[in-house]
Amino acid sequence: MILGDGTNWLPSFKGYDARFIERLCHILPETLRSLGPNPQEDDITHNLRMRFHHDPGLRRMFHSWETQFEPPDLAPTGKHFRDGIIDLVLFWSQDPTRYLAYEAKRLNVTMPSGFQALSGKYVSDGLARYVTERYAEGLPFGGMLGYVLDGDLPAASERIGQVLAKKSATLALLAGPENLPMIGAALRFQTQHVRQNGSEIDIVHSLVDCHFSDDGDC
Repeated sequence: MILGDGTNWLPSFKGYDARFIERLCHILPETLRSLGPNPQEDDITHNLRMRFHHDPGLRRMFHSWETQFEPPDLAPTGKHFRDGIIDLVLFWSQDPTRYLAYEAKRLNVTMPSGFQALSGKYVSDGLARYVTERYAEGLPFGGMLGYVLDGDLPAASERIGQVLAKKSATLALLAGPENLPMIGAALRFQTQHVRQNGSEIDIVHSLVDCHFSDDGDC
């Protein structure tokens, strides 16, 4: 459990995030080849997680990892309740309150009805849940994973930026989006938000190329 000012832990969270994204980019191409075109969000995340077990770097960094993780939440009466389910979490120890959280969303998707950017859903059904502390409660850091199915990372990033500008007040946006150096093939940027209790949370966004071609390249 993190005690005191969680911001003291922020550099450690960001360091682990960078190392994790590097390993994720290494694992992702083979994962996508096994799934075929237009995979669903949960299929990508679940298949990535299963491959983590075979990655020595991830095994050295983390104690364990889960998909569809329910944070431990208590009502004022002491009753446990379900407030949210995080797509992917990575733990350093057996402490379930200290974890590296990632919410994943598909972007630039071709639906039967046509192309959909889904940047609005990325923000309102993903990023916003960190701001309201449904995810990463009491923690200074959260991660967003954007699975860009057409491979156009700059366009996906630009559309997310447009939604952030429109909803900056709702998201209590304090700073950003600020571009970060790419890690592997991941286009990255960060935003900073103020939560209702006055604490701040940094969100690092990593957009990855999930385009599938007939020759098996991603």
